[in-house]
Amino acid sequence: ASQPPSAQDQIVARQILEAQKACVIVLNKIELLSAKERDELLEKLPDWLPQMWYLPVLFISAHTGEGVGRLLTLAVEAHTAATREVAPEELDAFLDKIIQENMPGKMDDQRAPKIYNLKQIGLMPPTFTLTVNFPAAIAPAWKKWLEKQFRVKFGFEGTPIVIKYLRRS
Repeated sequence: ASQPPSAQDQIVARQILEAQKACVIVLNKIELLSAKERDELLEKLPDWLPQMWYLPVLFISAHTGEGVGRLLTLAVEAHTAATREVAPEELDAFLDKIIQENMPGKMDDQRAPKIYNLKQIGLMPPTFTLTVNFPAAIAPAWKKWLEKQFRVKFGFEGTPIVIKYLRRS
């Protein structure tokens, strides 16, 4: 924790992302950091690992044992999130709420995106399909917002989630 992520850390992070694995970020040797330095590290972490913003972060000290007891708990929680199945009726209620709160905007040519349904099609990582009339009409910012809403509603902390946007045939 007292050193910025190394090139090797970045390679491992990229491999975890590419493999779409559940994960916990563990920062060791915290006995070398003050409380202020820990806070500063938490602020910098998204700059170093921006694609891993959804992962829980745990400070530990192998030397003193601080935080080590929570490591297994967080790992199990991340695995549980990766294998979580969401009931179809919960997805329907979630989709209704999303459509009411923040429907994606119109395209430049004035075509309005329509969302038809949301289904879970896989686990590890949780994978969903969102059927829409024009997948290309869904803005990246809205997709990111939707992913955050998924995480808040269904507790997918520690695992990637995949949302595939399918065109209704």
